[in-house]
Amino acid sequence: MSKLNETDIQGFVLRGYNLPVARYLFLRFEDAERTRNLIRRLLHQITTGQHWDNGKPQSTVNIAFTHAGLIALDLPTATLITFPVEFQQGMKRRADILGDTGINSMKERLIRSCCRRFTLPSTKKISLNIQVFQGFMGVTAFIA
Repeated sequence: MSKLNETDIQGFVLRGYNLPVARYLFLRFEDAERTRNLIRRLLHQITTGQHWDNGKPQSTVNIAFTHAGLIALDLPTATLITFPVEFQQGMKRRADILGDTGINSMKERLIRSCCRRFTLPSTKKISLNIQVFQGFMGVTAFIA
């Protein structure tokens, strides 16, 4: 068995963070090339398994994608079909199976947690101050 490269794995995959608070950003981008450029700029901010060498970090930055987000990034079909069917279907289509209905629905949970979902228009320049992540406890950006 080959040794895993911890710099290619986000820290939460190897060990749970168990931080006292977390912030989540749910984003949808319309321009694949500009989004890939933004992701490249964020890569050095992502908390990898390597960052755990000196103990648990005080704050982290992670990134996750939905299947629709990977499609929007123009990943090749040959890559997209390698994901499990459950991931390809997405949580919304699987809400009944997952028990995410009624008061447990995503809509209800977002309302209760005061989260706001927004879409960045593709006509405007995507400007993100990466330093905004510094000091946040457990920031995760989900790119949908």
